[in-house]
Amino acid sequence: MGINFTPLKKIQAGFVCAMLSMVVAAVIQHFIYQKSPCGEFPTDCDQPPDLSVWTQVPAYILIAFSEIFASITGLEYAFSKAPKNMRSLVTGMFWFTHAFSSAIAQAFVPLAGDPLLVWLYMSIAILTFLGWVGFAWTFRSLDRENDELDKLPEGGFQSNAEYTAAKTENVERA
Repeated sequence: MGINFTPLKKIQAGFVCAMLSMVVAAVIQHFIYQKSPCGEFPTDCDQPPDLSVWTQVPAYILIAFSEIFASITGLEYAFSKAPKNMRSLVTGMFWFTHAFSSAIAQAFVPLAGDPLLVWLYMSIAILTFLGWVGFAWTFRSLDRENDELDKLPEGGFQSNAEYTAAKTENVERA
């Protein structure tokens, strides 16, 4: 189709899928509140709302695609673009960003109950949208350079001992 689906575009697609997943979850939760005999407190109700459990499938599918696009591609990108001697550091920084997002998610735990679930899902959708815009803006020029970055030669690493030995050898030759 002529679309260059670069790793950074895949990560952006992950942001979009995550955002849409949260919007779908908010809409589903809104309908749960509407159809529940107990209104906005369906968890306290003995009778479940008249909705099939299968209505939640789109949200789960979208969040799964989000993980595939953003997390897997991001980890591969972090590892493959890093110099050989820095791969563990760069991969560690990638996982640190995940830990940071988990810490942010903990701030939303008080919203994780009736009747605030629609607000929770929409808040996360808005934050994901802002993250997507920020990511796209931050890495807009790097996406254009992706092919050139793939052609860079493999970086070499010389330990201090190897450097000292090479320096001593050069001095002895002179």
